[in-house]
Amino acid sequence: PMQLGRWVVVFCDECNLPEQDKYGTQRVIMFIRQITEMGGFYRPSDKQWVQVERVQFLGACNPPTDTGRHPMNDRFLRHAP
Repeated sequence: PMQLGRWVVVFCDECNLPEQDKYGTQRVIMFIRQITEMGGFYRPSDKQWVQVERVQFLGACNPPTDTGRHPMNDRFLRHAP
């Protein structure tokens, strides 16, 4: 956000819906993890670092036993209480 003291809350519903790729990662979840851990990401178009500040991610998911759900990656889950 452009205003100081303000935060953006990003709600991610059904976080465990994406299927893992051949490397065992879920791309969207790993993107959120990178922003959380590194504080930003590299913009693909010009390879410039984009700093992300004052953004909080809030997620919800169904039990992994539900149809179409996949186990969450441990690298991502270490950020969950």
